[in-house]
Amino acid sequence: MLNIYHNRRGEVRPALNESFREQAGRYFRDYLNTEIIPCMDLSIVNFCMQISIVDVFCREQAECITGSKNAEKIVDYLREHSSWMAEPEGENYRFRGSVLRALRERRDRTFDSGKLRDLYYNAGLYYESRGRMLEAADMYEKAGSSRLDNILVQNAKRNPADGYYYELRSYYRNLTDEEIRGDIFLMSGMSMFYSLTLEPEKSEYWYQQLVERADHACPSEQAQIRIQLLYLDISLPHRGSEKIDTIFRSLPRVFFSRGYELPEFSVTSNLPSLMNGGKDFSEWSRHDRMLAASLGKIVEKALGKYGRGLVPLALAESQFEKGGSLTEIISWISKGQMLAQNGGKIQMEFVASALLSRISLISGRIDDAESYMLTFREKAENEHAEKLLTNIDAFRCVLKLYAGDILAVEKWMKQTPDDANDFFCMNRLIYLTKIRSYIVLSMYQKALILGEKLREYAVRCKRHLVNIEVNLLLAIILYRGGKDTWKESLIQGLKQAAEYHFIDVVRREGAALLPLLREISREEDLGGLKGNVPDGWFARILSEVKKQAGYYPNYLQEETARVTDFSQKSINILMLQSKGYTAAQIASALGMKAETVRYHIKQNYKKLQVSSKSEAILAARNIGLI
Repeated sequence: MLNIYHNRRGEVRPALNESFREQAGRYFRDYLNTEIIPCMDLSIVNFCMQISIVDVFCREQAECITGSKNAEKIVDYLREHSSWMAEPEGENYRFRGSVLRALRERRDRTFDSGKLRDLYYNAGLYYESRGRMLEAADMYEKAGSSRLDNILVQNAKRNPADGYYYELRSYYRNLTDEEIRGDIFLMSGMSMFYSLTLEPEKSEYWYQQLVERADHACPSEQAQIRIQLLYLDISLPHRGSEKIDTIFRSLPRVFFSRGYELPEFSVTSNLPSLMNGGKDFSEWSRHDRMLAASLGKIVEKALGKYGRGLVPLALAESQFEKGGSLTEIISWISKGQMLAQNGGKIQMEFVASALLSRISLISGRIDDAESYMLTFREKAENEHAEKLLTNIDAFRCVLKLYAGDILAVEKWMKQTPDDANDFFCMNRLIYLTKIRSYIVLSMYQKALILGEKLREYAVRCKRHLVNIEVNLLLAIILYRGGKDTWKESLIQGLKQAAEYHFIDVVRREGAALLPLLREISREEDLGGLKGNVPDGWFARILSEVKKQAGYYPNYLQEETARVTDFSQKSINILMLQSKGYTAAQIASALGMKAETVRYHIKQNYKKLQVSSKSEAILAARNIGLI
């Protein structure tokens, strides 16, 4: 039975069902293949069939795949003299759906397997040269090329922040033990891969395989293996950071003295943090100044470009997390930012920009906070630092949550990776932001499930900051769901924060956390905190959280108002309020009584759950009302 729809004149017409669409498409493709394509220039048809191995292409890619020096002219000809191509998306082109299917059917009948393999291989080369490893791997697999193995090995040589472990995860999982043992870098890479996917037993298995391989290797290979093992000792996520200071202290004696060079190690993992970047350095934060003085130079030397700016930025973040002097913190940020900009890595600049944004945020300057991130995003794009963009956008989404911009949050959510079936610890900032987004969208079940996954990760990998953050968010979720266990989760998070004298990880939850803190503040023993936290710590936390709630009263508050809740008259009143009209002026403009206007204003405030005109205007904009 056909569905129905109304046309522009309001007439009822049958909607096309899938069977009819498929039949019409089949007729059209047959028509193209029998009546149109045979009459076209053979060189143009061949070009189109070759390009049809990809869904989207640019001019340079078309030339790389086909080997034709006339690729640009043919693309221009097709655009001008046919309706085969859809409107371009920037520099990218695509054939219309039915045309593409017709070309592919003709291509598969015309080209032999050898020709198809060559085309897929050429496409793989293009993607590989642009760092688009997932597409490159897909093309090489279709081409049956050994370059697929080469991509996996080369990726294993890169640090995870610059590599493509997540994108290539299905290919790594399909490798046999024999294939992995064929290359020491692949063995090291598999140890890293399984640690990133929270499978520590498999990670340690491949680490041990490397150890055994070293015992029977020739001297040159043995040296390479020792370097890889040292790299894994420092960088494997599931091992935490407890022994890293000992490893770094031994580097001058057992490593630098032999002329070895440590593989590049990202201390940020493309995240806007050093304390919670490649590793969690909460333990180091206890003695940050002493460690900076004793280990700073060694760490900077070991990390090369990643070490530029590390010490001042690490001190700045550690002190910020503990609520230190903003004047001193900003001074350290400036020094670290300059060092990173002069011979360092853009990932360290991300940390600096994020810290400046966080300082603006806690001072109630949300526009400045967003400006820092927007400016840095433009720089990352200009420097082709694509690996940073997803975390920059996640950070910006958090800022949108403070601003109460629910539409921006919903838009961001549509672009995020699946968290139901895959867990990849490099995506933890995205996951934490998704939990907050689920909360504000009242999707508590999803927030709870993802929160439990992150808590398991935090415990396994000794991620203290993540553990604190997740416990606080879970407490908010459970509290709103009326579950008594909210207090247990809250106290656990607060105790751990107090253990390290952390302030900001609690402060940032502001309006969402304030009702919970007020409840336990009424208890004589503060919910069991009294005597278990430093003197004055809880009082300061409560004060800081109240201040944040005052700046951002809509943070993580549920969206209760919808556009459909408001009459056109109510919307008109809000529109005029946003333009600065008084109630009397609105009454005059709309031909209403002033008392009626004031009644509608009160009703609007009630629906929007606000108490002032400025808050009403902001809330109305956030739900697309004005």
